[in-house]
Amino acid sequence: VVIRYPLMIPENRMLNDIPAQLSPHFFKTFRIGNAASFVYNESQNEKRHKVAIENFRFGATKDTAQKKPAIHLLLIGETARGDHFSLNGYARPTNPLLSQQQNLVSFPNAISGASMTHLSVPLIITRADATQYERHKQERSILHAFKEAGYYTVWISNQSRHGLTSNIAMHYQDADTTIFHGWGSNESNFTGSTDAALLPTLQQVLKNNTGKDVFILMHMIGSHWRYLLRYPESFTKFKPVSDRNRSMVGYPPKDVVINEYDNSILFTDFIINEIINTVKATSTLSSVSYVSDHGENLGDDERNLFFHAYKPTLPSINIPMLIWYSPQLAGQYPNIPAALQRNKMYPVSSAQYIFETVCQLGGVRFPTADSSKSLISNSFAPQEMFVVGENGAVVPYKDIR
Repeated sequence: VVIRYPLMIPENRMLNDIPAQLSPHFFKTFRIGNAASFVYNESQNEKRHKVAIENFRFGATKDTAQKKPAIHLLLIGETARGDHFSLNGYARPTNPLLSQQQNLVSFPNAISGASMTHLSVPLIITRADATQYERHKQERSILHAFKEAGYYTVWISNQSRHGLTSNIAMHYQDADTTIFHGWGSNESNFTGSTDAALLPTLQQVLKNNTGKDVFILMHMIGSHWRYLLRYPESFTKFKPVSDRNRSMVGYPPKDVVINEYDNSILFTDFIINEIINTVKATSTLSSVSYVSDHGENLGDDERNLFFHAYKPTLPSINIPMLIWYSPQLAGQYPNIPAALQRNKMYPVSSAQYIFETVCQLGGVRFPTADSSKSLISNSFAPQEMFVVGENGAVVPYKDIR
């Protein structure tokens, strides 16, 4: 007996040799015993995590200089590549709105800590990194650090509640409130809500918590395959694109794939800009930090690779990283703009620097904080970067192509 579910690309290899006439009934199969074992191991994973963190505390407090209310938001994108952001020099105008934002700093040389969502997200939201991946199972997430410091914490997601594994799900419990839109599981088209669904939810959360310190972690569907279903038709700037109603038989020509992908980045530009404007309108000490979970292969070289898999490539770990800060925050901490400008050209990893940076933006202090990993610190010190590879291998960034 086997359990079958449709999958466009096997998770353990690149899509570089699947024929264009790929059947919509292309399946990855599991023996029933293996499937049951997987479910059991995942449930045990979460149980072990609950035991491990039962008494864990960061000992976090809030900097007394950061008066109420403060609003800080960590926005995690999906499958976005930094080198397809015009903010970073991409030839196409994929960031017409963000390019007009004041107090926004882009890090053009950013990478992710892994090339799969369920591996990379825990490295963004905890103190774990590629060299000590299991640490995320032994500690709480950034949500709990902010909660200890007195913030009301919210997880808002446009992805599945359960994700691919418990690696992400085990950290939901750190939030005071979790809200899932879920992007659907249509077997033919991977359809669901665009990230526009996140905007009214954000507005309502802020309205309901006026006057409070609020920390929000938002998880987008971003540029997840299928790209042209991640944006409304009104954002079809780069053409031609394929039929939105086509089945998943094969895939369109490379130029069409890139058009669809770039349109999804254009829509992400709109979403991030709207989120920044919503937070900006509160006139508080605030920040919005955006980073994608990983990048994407788009037939970039002779390997003709598409999508992403466990084996990291330079395109699949190339990500955008943006930090916006409010005028009020800059007024309270005048070192922040200068530090961001000073550090923005360094090669940086979301797995190694986002946790400490966002905590420091929120005035969250704890005894074991490492200011050398904060991009807004005068003590920031770039370190060698590593990525989680196949079978959990630790891969030096310099060895990836």
